[in-house]
Amino acid sequence: MAQSGSNVPQFASLYVGDLHPDVTEAMLYEIFNSVGPVASIRVCRDSVTRKSLGYGYVNFHSVSDAERALDTLNYSSIKGRSCRIMWSQRDPSLRKSGAGNIYVKNLDRNIDNKALYDTFSLFGNILSCKVAADPTGRSYGYGFVHYETEEAAKQAIERVNGMQIGEKQVQVCIFVKRSEREKPDVTNYTNLYVKSFPAEWDEAKLEEERDTLTEEILQLENDLNEATENRNEDKANNKKTLTDAKEGKEALEQALTILKDFYRKAGRNKVLLEASPVGEDMAAEGVDGAQAGAYKGNQAAGAGIIAMLETIHSDFARTLKDTEAAEYKASRDFAAFSQETKASISSKSAGLKNTINELERTSSDLVAALNDLKDNQELLDKSLETLEKLRPACVDTGMTYEERVARREAEIEALKKAVCVLDEEDGEIAEIGRASCRERV
Repeated sequence: MAQSGSNVPQFASLYVGDLHPDVTEAMLYEIFNSVGPVASIRVCRDSVTRKSLGYGYVNFHSVSDAERALDTLNYSSIKGRSCRIMWSQRDPSLRKSGAGNIYVKNLDRNIDNKALYDTFSLFGNILSCKVAADPTGRSYGYGFVHYETEEAAKQAIERVNGMQIGEKQVQVCIFVKRSEREKPDVTNYTNLYVKSFPAEWDEAKLEEERDTLTEEILQLENDLNEATENRNEDKANNKKTLTDAKEGKEALEQALTILKDFYRKAGRNKVLLEASPVGEDMAAEGVDGAQAGAYKGNQAAGAGIIAMLETIHSDFARTLKDTEAAEYKASRDFAAFSQETKASISSKSAGLKNTINELERTSSDLVAALNDLKDNQELLDKSLETLEKLRPACVDTGMTYEERVARREAEIEALKKAVCVLDEEDGEIAEIGRASCRERV
């Protein structure tokens, strides 16, 4: 699984990422030294808290040992986490350009770094391959693959975009840095209030909005982490450059002081030297000062040496000035980017919180509506049951409304006559009632 190819560095330095926070230099030394002699190891840490940043560098004495470590240890488990190993890119231009870098979206949650690498390594040499995940290792559902060439990246997009990997159909496209994406007109907002959701926004739409905001926040956090990693690496390189330049400048200043003092004193030398065999031999060879008399040194050659050293001294001074200016600019740019990104993360987090609250409210309303529907259905069922019981009495007899009324009145009158007859038999009917009954009879 070695990421070999024409881009293999001639130095034996490896980048080791996705490290557990508790992994130390001693642990890495024990693991990597089993492959070959290790020159040095550094786990990058926060300058204030000294907590691990989750990545480090392993330097071997030979490139062959580094290649073997990349071959055998990449994606191996260190303290319960799969580590990610690649060649350390000392030239930041390749990493910062983004050329050959692709974005893979809608990944199956079971796809890890190794599975992603195995899938995309078919199309070219991979410099870096990573699935974005939370601190526990759970995939966020997207990742990045950085190829050595743009041609390999284009081929991967053509071949894999729309393909089903695992249980999902992935989307693959060229990665666009956040600084190059279209920005909204307003970027200084710090809060977000969401209300009056469209009527067509059902629970599924809210879930989609929640997932989109979650993905955007995770993307911003990934961009910020990557920028922080790059900034720390550039800062370390600038620090080393400044240290080397200062030491070289100070050494040259000392050398120049000594040489200038020597030639100045030699030029004023009035002491006569006695002739000696050595002096005679030097004089025969044309060496100035070899003859008896005052030795003043080779003033012409000395001036040339001093001029050369002064040129080197000015180069060191210019390196110091340029590096300090670059470090200052990079520090300000990173601070601005970090502030803007954190503000965007904060606003989107607020929007995500509101969306989640709205989703919970919608879910609660849905449950209440389902309960109401159940109660209404039960009431409807009872009403239909009662209606079925009354249906025989409401069957159409073929009579008109007037005929039914006349028939009902006749039935009532017949009942009244029957009551009169019964009352007369019982002897309980009054005189007035008896007259009324006679009229009916």
